[in-house]
Amino acid sequence: CAAVLEEKSGCRARLTRRRGQAVEAFGRREAGSWVLEAEEALYLAERATLAVYGSQLPVDGALPEGHSSEQAESLEDSAGVHTKRLSLPEVFGAVMQSGSISLESYSVYAHLRRAGFAARRCQRI
Repeated sequence: CAAVLEEKSGCRARLTRRRGQAVEAFGRREAGSWVLEAEEALYLAERATLAVYGSQLPVDGALPEGHSSEQAESLEDSAGVHTKRLSLPEVFGAVMQSGSISLESYSVYAHLRRAGFAARRCQRI
């Protein structure tokens, strides 16, 4: 499975490719596509079930600032849009920097999931 991390929307991830039933118990359908909360995307990335890609990069032939030509392979072309596959530490950093979930909350979420429980965010009233 693959998803693009949308930092503007509270660091949620929008699935771009679903394979198998590994993500059936995660996320929800929203506006015609499958959306994962930040903790769900991080948990699936941690378990190597989800490939997480970063924000869209401009397609002008130039590499983004801070990228060398050796890193060019990490940029993928998807219908004319370049995205970078994020490593687990990059995904973790993006989620924690967004403030959408604290380290303690994620630790509890991951522990419950590993124990076999289905955990979801509560609905705000």
